[in-house]
Amino acid sequence: VSTQSTGAVLVLIYSASSALVGMGREKEDLWNDVLGGGITGGFYKSTRGIKTAATFTGIGMITGLAVNLVNGTLDHGKYYASDTLTDAVKDLWYQRRVRERDSESERERERERE
Repeated sequence: VSTQSTGAVLVLIYSASSALVGMGREKEDLWNDVLGGGITGGFYKSTRGIKTAATFTGIGMITGLAVNLVNGTLDHGKYYASDTLTDAVKDLWYQRRVRERDSESERERERERE
């Protein structure tokens, strides 16, 4: 199989997996490309064993991040990467705070039941 064919298949898998992740999450953000890259990397080397597939999943996630940041910068300007990463960190921080608040609420309900 030629390198061009392999590259074309990887692009196809990446595009499809990123789109499917976005549809499943019902969100359009950085994480779709990161997860799509991870799926692509893991799938690409899945026949070589778990360790290799896991390694390429990580490589794919980093590549998905890079693709998103480069494309976004080309389309939206030089501040896209920093703004996107800032938003992603804020989103993760917010989700963590919500989980902590929910856990605290659950603990309070359990104390009231006792």
